[in-house]
Amino acid sequence: MFPAQAAAMAMQTLGDLKGFYELPEALWTAFTSVAGDPGEDLKLLAILPQPVIAAALERALLPDGSPLSAV
Repeated sequence: MFPAQAAAMAMQTLGDLKGFYELPEALWTAFTSVAGDPGEDLKLLAILPQPVIAAALERALLPDGSPLSAV
């Protein structure tokens, strides 16, 4: 799940991180439409409190209107 330390240290932007985990753009767009878009700044995403992240994930909808799912 987690990258090797060398690979993790090489990641400098959210784009790097999303690419490593192969995050679909539709999922990212659903999340950022609720939580706000941090651009490429990892620090802006990292400082969001856990309740804000959880609430955004609960409210986010995919383009077809379906909610996000852990499955």
